[in-house]
Amino acid sequence: MLLAVFVFSSPLSASAASFTFMSRGFGHGLGMSQYGAKGFATAGYTYDVILRHYYGNQGTDPKTVVTKFTSEASRDVNVDRAANYGTGGNAGFTKASWTLRPGMVGSALAVYGSGAATTTVDGWSTFTAEGNTIRWRRPSGVETTYSGTIAVWGASGSPRLTQVLDAVGMYSEQNMRFRGELRLTASGGMIKLVNRVTMPEYLYGVVPRESPASWPMEALKAQAVAARGYARTSTRTELYIDTRDQVYGGHSSGLDRTAPEMHENSRTNDAVDQTLGRCVTYNGKIIRTYFMSTSGGYTENNESVWGSTPLPYLRGVPDPYEASAGSVKHSWTYSTFTDADVRNRLIAEGVSVSSLPNPIAGIRGGSRGVSGRPMRIEFISTTGAVTAIEGSTQMDRFKRALNFVDRWFYVNYRTGRIAGVDRYDTSAVSSKRVFGPAAAQARAVIIANGMAPADALTASALAGAVGGAPILLTAPGGLSTSVAAEITRLGVTTAYIAGGTGVVPAAIEEQLLNTGAVTRVIRLAGSDRYGTARAIAVEVKRLKAGTEVIVVSGESYADAVAASGFAYAKSIPIVLVRTKSIPPDSVAALVALAPTSSLVIGGSGVVGDVVLGKLPSAKRIGAGIDRYDSARQLAIYLTTQRGFNWGSVYVASGPSLVDALSIGPVAGYNQNPLLFAKPYELPSATALELTARKGTILHVHMAGGEGALSGWVQGQIESVLE
Repeated sequence: MLLAVFVFSSPLSASAASFTFMSRGFGHGLGMSQYGAKGFATAGYTYDVILRHYYGNQGTDPKTVVTKFTSEASRDVNVDRAANYGTGGNAGFTKASWTLRPGMVGSALAVYGSGAATTTVDGWSTFTAEGNTIRWRRPSGVETTYSGTIAVWGASGSPRLTQVLDAVGMYSEQNMRFRGELRLTASGGMIKLVNRVTMPEYLYGVVPRESPASWPMEALKAQAVAARGYARTSTRTELYIDTRDQVYGGHSSGLDRTAPEMHENSRTNDAVDQTLGRCVTYNGKIIRTYFMSTSGGYTENNESVWGSTPLPYLRGVPDPYEASAGSVKHSWTYSTFTDADVRNRLIAEGVSVSSLPNPIAGIRGGSRGVSGRPMRIEFISTTGAVTAIEGSTQMDRFKRALNFVDRWFYVNYRTGRIAGVDRYDTSAVSSKRVFGPAAAQARAVIIANGMAPADALTASALAGAVGGAPILLTAPGGLSTSVAAEITRLGVTTAYIAGGTGVVPAAIEEQLLNTGAVTRVIRLAGSDRYGTARAIAVEVKRLKAGTEVIVVSGESYADAVAASGFAYAKSIPIVLVRTKSIPPDSVAALVALAPTSSLVIGGSGVVGDVVLGKLPSAKRIGAGIDRYDSARQLAIYLTTQRGFNWGSVYVASGPSLVDALSIGPVAGYNQNPLLFAKPYELPSATALELTARKGTILHVHMAGGEGALSGWVQGQIESVLE
């Protein structure tokens, strides 16, 4: 159920007892999205382009480049997940003893301490802390005591490996094997266990744990470079083995050393080798290349995540290919909590009781970053008093309290989608929004080519004139399964086809007749879009005699689409013109229609003043500086003068428009305005009008999936309505 966002112009009632959240993303939102990198790679981009997108402001900053370095130091990794280097932590000293052996069958174990190396036969050795010293017990039972740090490694094999019997690593696995050497240091009766490895060896264990080895090679190479940069810029002497730094899995695991479970992978090792020494640099300096699983469609500025000084290489950017990469966290997920549950969860996470009204009557984002992630959250009491929490620590507490995996959320959302798996399915879904058992009865269906939609531009008027019909899109090769099923479900006897056989082949007429109830197919067509518009307009006149005509450009489709709901609701025929002339078919249409007034949609750049002067009683409406502003102005006209209302708003893609064709009858049936947005931008005209009407708007319906309008744009709409 969609719940309206509370408007806090007056004290609130205590009846507002629950909150529904929409959240997306997985991680902190900063730097490279791993799933986004996968999407980029699948689309054919190379790893350096991917990295410059995320760390170079969409590749526009020439100071961000991938640089190769000829040398790099080894790294130390504390293999124990219980290690804590924070204030008051254990500094990595967590266990009283560790049990190790060579990682290869038959290899000796080498132990270096007190200035000399000693080897012992294959078998388990135990290293136990005695105060600040370490007692080594060999497989034979012989014991030696060392002070200071000792180093242990498998003495032979390729690669040389050492096995740890105890549970270690991100997933607390026993019998993990590591390259390099294991270093043990005792303090206060505890030993810390650190794996010292070369940078390539470290990355061999990191990359397959951070990105699946099956992913495209360019994504793995981007991951290798990002992981290298992160490790090289760490100020910690000993890295964590888990997500507090990077997940490091070592070489392999398993008690049977002859058939271990491999943690490394040949593909990810190749990605490391092919990017040897390479890091992302800004002005020649290696940068901290943060990354996370899933951005949700837009990354965030660093100062909005952790409140630090803005960094030019950590700017929030759109993530255009993440939607296709398969992350289940990319899309919005929904959850509902009572006010008491929210309050109790936040208190349990350490949020101050004084910040939380009792009861909580309202929640809203007080300020948001460029992606939409909140930096401040406000709570409203039943009297209208406002308290707030803000800052990185508090945002993380809020996230954990409600079991979100990212900070990005909106509460009591007002947006939703009318979308199918493709444009054809979206048209069928749109039909169901109006015509169904508990709604209006369809009198016909109108079929238009979804790949060449020019002939569908004027079909919305016909959809209204017949008494109510959906506009269903078809591919030239035939009706999709979902569209055919929708026609059958509707049970209509009449189907109209907009356009000639060149755009909707004759074979589709047979398909229509085979869907069930359809017994009559009427094709309305001309030699071009102007002729088809004329045929449709004349049919509208026959069905619904009227005195008005809508005039739009036949060269720029946006205004015709913006007017589709209007044409449907009032059954007003649409005539197409050129910028500087009226085509003969359109002249003939005007003669046949004999209107007493002409409503011209769009500015003089699309329908010129010369054309305007040739129209009967012409009035220009919706004349904005671009299609977004024109749609906004048309919406104002419809809601102030033609009976439309702002209870709901429909938003469609301005660049593609195809989903808006089938959404027109839905907007017209409900007499709600239609506005436009871009896939990764909420234009200022659209944002302005939504902001001005947010006290009235209950729902915003977005036409099409995330390929048409991204989830980020959906979030931006939520932000302006908040």
